Amino acid sequence: MADVKENIIVYGADWCADCHRAKYLLDKHGIPYTYKDVDSDPAIMAEMLALVDGKNIIPTIQFGNGTVLQEPSNDELLKLLGLHEDSPMKQSHDVVMVGAGPAALTAAIYTTREDIDTVLFERGVVGGLAAVTDMIDNYPGFPKGIEGLNLATALQDQAERFGAVIELGEVLKIHDEGMYNRLETTSGDYYARAVL
Repeated sequence: MADVKENIIVYGADWCADCHRAKYLLDKHGIPYTYKDVDSDPAIMAEMLALVDGKNIIPTIQFGNGTVLQEPSNDELLKLLGLHEDSPMKQSHDVVMVGAGPAALTAAIYTTREDIDTVLFERGVVGGLAAVTDMIDNYPGFPKGIEGLNLATALQDQAERFGAVIELGEVLKIHDEGMYNRLETTSGDYYARAVL
């Protein structure tokens, strides 16, 4: 039987946050895949729909062993691929930011430059809505505009260069426990002195 990690095809669209999330997870673990934009060609859309009995849900991901998942969670992807992510947050952190959009990434650049241990928790796509916007014309410093995905990638690269850690998952609840806040997340409990 073929390896689940071989010949992976991700059917998606540039505007789809869950598609970006799934591709980010595959990229993070060095798993190669072919990306097919269903909006770019009716034949690609037809190819995807043929795999899933006409259910137009993205991302649709076809794996090397024939398995097809539609809009899978990070946990579902990790389980199928035989991977797991150890959370770096079993210990406490200075700051946890809920979300990794432009504002949080910018804040993370400042906190990490001051050696403040910073983790961003993102449930969708790193860069937020900016990442799925074709062209951003109102961001300072780009008089001719910039593609949203390029801006999001640049912000992420800069935040990570200074030491920010980006985790994919969802914060479910936040509990004030005095010196620390306990965050219930889809990856277990995380602790932070401050939550933004």
